[in-house]
Amino acid sequence: MQLPWFMEHNARETLSKRGCPPHIRPIVEGFLEKGYALIPDSLSADACDALVARFRRFESANHDKLAPFIGADGHYPRLVNIHLAMTELFDTFARNPQALAVQDFLFGAETCLYTSLFYERGSAQPLHRDTPYFCTRPEYRYFGMWVALEDVDEENGPLMALEGGHLMGELDRAAIAREVLGAGVPVPTDSPDLWNAYQNAVTRQGQRLGLKVVNLPVKKGTTIIWHPQLPHGGAPIKDIKRTRFSFVMHTTPEGAPVYHHHAFFAPDAPFPERAPWKYETRDGRKYARHPRVSFGHEKDYTPQELA
Repeated sequence: MQLPWFMEHNARETLSKRGCPPHIRPIVEGFLEKGYALIPDSLSADACDALVARFRRFESANHDKLAPFIGADGHYPRLVNIHLAMTELFDTFARNPQALAVQDFLFGAETCLYTSLFYERGSAQPLHRDTPYFCTRPEYRYFGMWVALEDVDEENGPLMALEGGHLMGELDRAAIAREVLGAGVPVPTDSPDLWNAYQNAVTRQGQRLGLKVVNLPVKKGTTIIWHPQLPHGGAPIKDIKRTRFSFVMHTTPEGAPVYHHHAFFAPDAPFPERAPWKYETRDGRKYARHPRVSFGHEKDYTPQELA
């Protein structure tokens, strides 16, 4: 399997040889050591406030479409690819020079936005790796990029990470598929049973190694980038009434295809190595041209249907 250079055991020692720019070297070193990097003040507080205000206008203009998805606590579920309709959100990507410089260097290619998730509150997700849903060919050409649009503390559900978990060896994914599905059974695109079996095994692996879960409270405007192999999630929300606006971006080099469980749990199976989608350019950066915005993975709209 052809791994990207940043997954090599001596990646930190090769930074100078690879020409790591001095202004991002401390960020890259931290990323390689911990599996994530924090970039404070990547966006101004005013810019963050403006994006939250812009969402409130979007919310008002699309009230009839959004209202059915408001939860019992008064918050919305994840909004998928909302940057296609609320284009100002793309500023968190295209106007984030340090974060892009780090990812460009790690990828060795121009970083593009593949998909996004907009959150009104913390996700409260258990620890997990993203790669079963973001399986590229070649593999691991993917990063998570998260921007806090409000201050995040222990009360409103910070991100959490299994620090150093990106260095754990990959599990035998094909064996997990055989155990869960049965020998010779084709792997589906999406299998909750496979997802749970893999993530539980990753968590047990981290426990055996004595790795610790850390919470990451940050100020608004902070960007966090995480390694494709980093187990991460959302810490419990102690004050459910509070919001925790944030924007998650899934990034790849241009043209990298992204597959799901059918590729991840069949790592030796051949898949095309060129994405079928086209790209658009805004502010000098590219994003995948997807046709739909989704509310909670339940209802889809074209960007043109949203005001």
